[in-house]
Amino acid sequence: MRTASKILLLVGGIVSFITAFTLFIVSIVFLVCSAPEAKESIVEGINNGTITSSFTGTPVEQAEKIQALFAILGIVFIIWVFLCIANGVLALIGRSKQNKPMLIINIVFGILSCVTINFVGGIFGLIANLRE
Repeated sequence: MRTASKILLLVGGIVSFITAFTLFIVSIVFLVCSAPEAKESIVEGINNGTITSSFTGTPVEQAEKIQALFAILGIVFIIWVFLCIANGVLALIGRSKQNKPMLIINIVFGILSCVTINFVGGIFGLIANLRE
């Protein structure tokens, strides 16, 4: 169990950093789409029919709502990036320490960052600690 925990925490750390990088790129895309310069493109797409929206109102109002949604998602993804980076760092620290508080922190941050590999690695580490 100890070896499985160390391997899962290593993989969880690597996946956390890859996820953080991917989410950072996605957040930049969403924040760029929420910029005022993109509003004209969204309105044009709504008028052409290439962009459909369930929002009601004129195309300008729909574009404003879409941009607000993009801005909110961009901010949420930025917060998620920080959670994933913290999760990756804690996974690598937890891999070497394997003590109860660090494993519990890995379980919590594995859930918060949605990288559940750390969650499983933390549980395996706690089980291995109980057996010793």
